[in-house]
Amino acid sequence: MKKLLIGLFTLLLASVAFAANMPTAASHVSIKAPMVDLANMSAMGQKVTNKKPYSTEVRMDIMNNSKKAIRIVAATSDAASQIQLHRFKKEDGKMIMRQISHIKVKPHHDKMLSYKGIHLMLIGLKKPLKANEVVPITLIFADGSYKQVNAKVS
Repeated sequence: MKKLLIGLFTLLLASVAFAANMPTAASHVSIKAPMVDLANMSAMGQKVTNKKPYSTEVRMDIMNNSKKAIRIVAATSDAASQIQLHRFKKEDGKMIMRQISHIKVKPHHDKMLSYKGIHLMLIGLKKPLKANEVVPITLIFADGSYKQVNAKVS
């Protein structure tokens, strides 16, 4: 029985070590030009001054350098109460912003996050943001890996 337990424990350690060395989605992603948009800060759809910002979008170019599609399923930042993944979509002749469950990037492709397309939405900003300030954002992938991004406010 003791040999069986030692064997199982050794197998468990080997599988953990193997998993720790496997590439993750985050390790195959590179980010270009992350930016928090100061010009589009709004409160309930209304433009506001830096005295009372509520939400704004984050733009960036996400490159998937792997052979598999990757999915961003969430994002976090200490600068906001929450971050939602959003997409603008035409409905009844109007452009409507909707929350989406994930952002998919095909193998060896890039996905440009932009204001009138897919983007991250910082909601419930905790303080006014200023030009040239850096906002740390953590992208969370479907495989549980994550990547830190520093987005400049402009």
